[in-house]
Amino acid sequence: MAILTVSNISKSFGIDDILVDISFSIEEKDKIGVVGLNGTGKSTLLKILAGEISHDSGKLFIERSVRIGYLAQSAKYECNQTIREALSTVFQEQLNQQKELRELEHLISSPEVYKDKTRLENLMHRYSTLFELYKSKGGFEVDSRICGVLQGLGFDDDTIPISNLSGGQKTRLALAQVLLKS
Repeated sequence: MAILTVSNISKSFGIDDILVDISFSIEEKDKIGVVGLNGTGKSTLLKILAGEISHDSGKLFIERSVRIGYLAQSAKYECNQTIREALSTVFQEQLNQQKELRELEHLISSPEVYKDKTRLENLMHRYSTLFELYKSKGGFEVDSRICGVLQGLGFDDDTIPISNLSGGQKTRLALAQVLLKS
């Protein structure tokens, strides 16, 4: 059974055709490699499969249970970030939701808000809606997921600045981000 099927995929950047009518399928348990000269569209194809960029024409089928990640050849990081901070960026939406929840909690706990019943109801409704969204987006699992990936990839200390990491460690950090995105 095919878990991925590409039919006549094409991609252009401006007037440059990068991919033209690419077709193939990957069956469950297949092992594949993407080989070609520099500039022939290997990275472009992989980015299309990972959903990072769109294709211009053709069809793409990916089995629902399949997740595809793309690990770029050279990841860019802010040198002053720690390993934990770099991985937390994957969950920026949940972190923003968590921050807003804390702000709403602070407002709701203020005695003044209880003098205005409509404002209190609006705050409580916003909190309830945001709480459910945060929960459904995996907000409560963020720390656990980060810790699991760090441990699995051999990082013992997540407070190390990225500027102190070796090239191999930076590659493992990039892999950790890909794993957390899927």
